[in-house]
Amino acid sequence: MEIVLADEYYAEVETESFWAATLQNAKSAATALKNLKDSLPLRKPLQHLKRIRRVASEDGGPSLQILLASTSELDASTGEQCCDSLKTLKVNVGLFSEFVTVDVPVRAPLTMDQWHVANSFWSCSWHEDKKMTKIREGNLFSSPEQQYVSTCMRVAIDLAHHAKCHGKPAIGAIIADPRLRRILAVGLDGSCPSGDAAATCGHALKHAVMTCIDDLARQQGGGAWAPDMCCGDLEMFRRSVADNEPSTEAPPPPPPAPGSGPYLCTGYDMFTTLEPCVMCSMALVHSRIGRVFYGAPYPGHGGLGSAFKVHCQPGINHHFDVYRGLYEEQCQLV
Repeated sequence: MEIVLADEYYAEVETESFWAATLQNAKSAATALKNLKDSLPLRKPLQHLKRIRRVASEDGGPSLQILLASTSELDASTGEQCCDSLKTLKVNVGLFSEFVTVDVPVRAPLTMDQWHVANSFWSCSWHEDKKMTKIREGNLFSSPEQQYVSTCMRVAIDLAHHAKCHGKPAIGAIIADPRLRRILAVGLDGSCPSGDAAATCGHALKHAVMTCIDDLARQQGGGAWAPDMCCGDLEMFRRSVADNEPSTEAPPPPPPAPGSGPYLCTGYDMFTTLEPCVMCSMALVHSRIGRVFYGAPYPGHGGLGSAFKVHCQPGINHHFDVYRGLYEEQCQLV
């Protein structure tokens, strides 16, 4: 199982050409920094760059090199022309010598690997996100959380087998409360007509994720569809998953009164055997799901990693974590 991150986390480090110079006297570093901050500040996207770095001089001793400006900002192709351009910008060029061009990373690093590569070009500031640290160290989930996640996906797989036995697509989806360790809602794919002539079967929008969200909404006093009885009673799948051997006897939580409790899926987890399509992914955004776990990818159509990454789009008003590959082989073999 792996987390599905935005493309920026996997991107190669891009660089831009900059002019840099050697400080003639290390004691003038503070003066030079103030002068450049006033006359030639770095662009906002480049604030991760350290303005000064320590380098080895020709005689082997340490010296300080200072970042000046992008080569696109200065009308210069030689060190002498760079010096002349800086004078017009009221930069105290008397503090500098040895004007050279260097490549610097244009984006702030997001991962340790990116930081190592970026640092090989020019010194960068970087503070790893705590979640990224856990991902890198492989301890994002505690042992009880791993048990909960594993059990919930096995229930989704059982639900997919149940659907297959009743002539429906072998896809199962459940919504669970991670705090109570309880399955709250279940969903099967009703987009394909089954042998049952019931009006609730064969609706184009009734993907497993959609029917699962609707099942939860119905418990909260809403919902758009009547319960799909084509596969019999699904109540046995709503149960506690708090123990290693989940008890099917645990009573389901009482449905909250309309208008009370969290909004739809706020703080809840979705487990589905197949990666949600774009439509279902947007439904998960609008229903404020907390996390999504899926087993098998949906090549060419998946909205959470395969074809698109809906949950990573900067323009949406809700974001959530997505994990893929949980019991992937078992999900594909249902």
